[in-house]
Amino acid sequence: MVTSLLITESSKLLKTYLTDVVSAFTKEKIMEDKYSVLKRYIESRQKYGYSDEELFEMRASFGEDEEVVDIFTGQTIDLGR
Repeated sequence: MVTSLLITESSKLLKTYLTDVVSAFTKEKIMEDKYSVLKRYIESRQKYGYSDEELFEMRASFGEDEEVVDIFTGQTIDLGR
């Protein structure tokens, strides 16, 4: 009975530990992926800017004489033609 109880408790502790390790590893990988995506987005914006279609959509949403800030790059986009 005592041996069975010890095995059960040890098993629970091991499961909790492994769950914590896997969770921490997964969170780290998710953060790495997010960083990678944002880095590529910023590099793309620096290299190519904004397409005519994107500028059209911004003007339609915010108005022609507005300035819009890209929250990921910090770049200010003047929508005035």
